[in-house]
Amino acid sequence: MKIKRPIPVEEPRSLEDRAWDLWGERLLEQETQHLLAAIQAERGTPQADARQAFFARHEKQHLTLITRHMQRLGRRHFVHSTLPRLLRAAAIVLAVLTLAGGVALAASPDLRVQVMKLLVHTTPQYTQLKLVPDEDASFVVPAEWQGDNYLSYVPEGLEVSQVIGREGFSVVQYHDRESGKIKLNFSENGPNSELNVDTEDAVTKQVMVGMHPATLIRKDEYITLYWS
Repeated sequence: MKIKRPIPVEEPRSLEDRAWDLWGERLLEQETQHLLAAIQAERGTPQADARQAFFARHEKQHLTLITRHMQRLGRRHFVHSTLPRLLRAAAIVLAVLTLAGGVALAASPDLRVQVMKLLVHTTPQYTQLKLVPDEDASFVVPAEWQGDNYLSYVPEGLEVSQVIGREGFSVVQYHDRESGKIKLNFSENGPNSELNVDTEDAVTKQVMVGMHPATLIRKDEYITLYWS
């Protein structure tokens, strides 16, 4: 004896709801076409090549940070199940536009990294998600720098005095604006490089740099911090 499975009954939807769905899909299609046309027009330019190289180096790290942020806020179910289709389409367009325009070239050859922050505003009826530029967190990467990582924060009063960039090794040096003394050296070393650190009679401490474990070494007035 065969048991007939119940036939799912679709929830009746009003003509107005379906009209809003069609309008939202059309809006998303138009925005996508405009975005693709703009990207196609920029291909092959120095700006596009710089953006592509930056995103290729940091794509995995950025996706991890976004995932962890959304998990902390507990919004995953909200975004996939509760957010209306029209608002979801607008959020997708906003995210794509943000990623495409997340790195801007300044008038100088330096690369300015525009950092975005997610604003969440919750009301009894809905939750508003908004990506806005974080000017305090944005930073400039010198054109000579060839590493994959760079300082997103430098103490006030320091200026770049020297940048050395080559494959497998990059270093930037900062000096005090008033005294001219060297105050900060930041370097990125490749897999075949070697660096000696003076640890004799030094104070060593394990710390965290972002999500990475690091070692801090303090000797006299010098502080060395390294991580991988």
